[in-house]
Amino acid sequence: MKCAVIIFVKFPEAGKVKTRLGKDIGYDTATLLYTAFVEDMLHNMDESGLTPIIAFDSFNLKINTKNGWVIGLLSRSRATI
Repeated sequence: MKCAVIIFVKFPEAGKVKTRLGKDIGYDTATLLYTAFVEDMLHNMDESGLTPIIAFDSFNLKINTKNGWVIGLLSRSRATI
């Protein structure tokens, strides 16, 4: 049996990610934490030899561009989209 690890990500926009945490520590700081959490998770998967699949909203032009955030994640890990 084959397994897949699928990571669902959102574009890290202040006020759109980690909103409950952002109410206490500020939305910009919460966004930085979200970005770090995703990057750490992908790094740990790389270290484990896993190749996750990144899923995202392809209609969101902020992440679906050549210089977008997801493309940056892919360049630093084994992940695929």
